Amino acid sequence: MRVLQVCIDKEAKGICCKGLIQAHLQDIFVIALRCLSTFQSFRLQGKPDPDNIIESKKNVSKIFKQLQALSDEKDEDFLTNALPPVIDDVFCTCHE
Repeated sequence: MRVLQVCIDKEAKGICCKGLIQAHLQDIFVIALRCLSTFQSFRLQGKPDPDNIIESKKNVSKIFKQLQALSDEKDEDFLTNALPPVIDDVFCTCHE
């Protein structure tokens, strides 16, 4: 998350660092999705979220916003563009 924020701050100062981070945005997105799926285990067990999980969910939400800020497609939702390849990856490899 810190790396994303540094890139956003550099972009705001007019320093283009998208070439460094752009190739990794999809991987960061997948990691954030995996975190959210892990966090859901408490809900599935009918248990309240511990404080550290609540804080982690907030951090993942921040990551999604940062990914949007670093996306090349400012007019389109990053999640809308990033999710289909993840679904293809998961479900297409399951049926092979």
